[in-house]
Amino acid sequence: MVIHLHRQALDERRRIIVPVPVLAQVWRGSARQASLARLLFGCEIADMTEHVGREAGILCGRAGKPDVVDAAVVVTAIHASAAILTSDPHDLAALVVAADSSLRPALIAV
Repeated sequence: MVIHLHRQALDERRRIIVPVPVLAQVWRGSARQASLARLLFGCEIADMTEHVGREAGILCGRAGKPDVVDAAVVVTAIHASAAILTSDPHDLAALVVAADSSLRPALIAV
């Protein structure tokens, strides 16, 4: 399903944003990651700036959640006015609700 959505987004010239902490969480650099490398094709890798880091930390505190990677995803999505594709919408939902933003990113379970 993710591969289909990725192809569709590329065909529609949509931005696909992968925050650096997400990349770090999944990348191991082995040859067995060819599928992941292909999936990263066409993606914009969003840096974890100090500003994003601070916002993610504040969001973790507000939501009572410890996962900075998830919080960085939510912060990045808010900044980009983007939806979030995730295999774990439950964890991200609390962060989306806790975000002090008029824009709440849609969570799309994959």
